Amino acid sequence: VFLQTSKGRLYRSKDGGEAWDDITDGFKGKGADSSDATVVDQIVVSHADRNVVGVVGTKHMHWITDNAGLTWRRVRHKATIHSFTFHPTRASWALVSTWTPECSKPPQTKKEKEREAENHQYCQHMLYITKDLGRTFQLVATYVVQFNWGHESHGQQDRIYFTRFRQGDGDQPKLTLWTRDVDFCYTDNQGGKINKRIPRGNKFLISNNYIFVAKLKDQEAQT
Repeated sequence: VFLQTSKGRLYRSKDGGEAWDDITDGFKGKGADSSDATVVDQIVVSHADRNVVGVVGTKHMHWITDNAGLTWRRVRHKATIHSFTFHPTRASWALVSTWTPECSKPPQTKKEKEREAENHQYCQHMLYITKDLGRTFQLVATYVVQFNWGHESHGQQDRIYFTRFRQGDGDQPKLTLWTRDVDFCYTDNQGGKINKRIPRGNKFLISNNYIFVAKLKDQEAQT
């Protein structure tokens, strides 16, 4: 049993919750800077194998275990992990989304923005897949808003559904209003071919073997 506190500490119990051990400081020896306090932001458990657990920490520090927390391995990714979603049936697969470093930069001058545009350095929400528990990553899509695995009841457990902005460059805007620029898509080969399923499909939900998609009708009326 794992327990995350409001202050970002991680506790582990090996007897069903009778006794607890604070294991947070143990991550410092797994690649974290010993001068910085480790803060746990999120715990993710694989549905395919409950022994596989991912820990998303702050300051680009993330770890994974495949033996219920006996040992941990640092997940190395150049960007800050925003979301981590395990595959429903494959324990070593997961979808990982990140925001590019440009998203966290302070307000820039016009010249700085022009320089980043020349180098195609934009704020984007990127979607990756890992098939080896975070050892390597493959890019699936850019400018992503929302994503999830398909449902195994329809044989779609390897399908990736997602919504994304159509734009091919520039900073990704925030989805604060319904927009004609976001589409509902899917891929069956981890981004090799992206299929646009519902144009202007802004948000979706997979529940009880159904897929619900909210599609924009009129942007001015926000319906």
